[in-house]
Amino acid sequence: MATVNGLGDCASSVIVGLLWQAAHPAAGFLYSGILSLAGSWLIFRSVRAAR
Repeated sequence: MATVNGLGDCASSVIVGLLWQAAHPAAGFLYSGILSLAGSWLIFRSVRAAR
């Protein structure tokens, strides 16, 4: 499980770093924010469906 988490962290860091350099620092934050909201929505949906 830790390996999967580490690989996900590495991929996320690379993507945000590329966005930061290629586009604008705000692009990296926007990407992170969108993924955070999507993850929150998926968790909310799965908990709601389990009831």
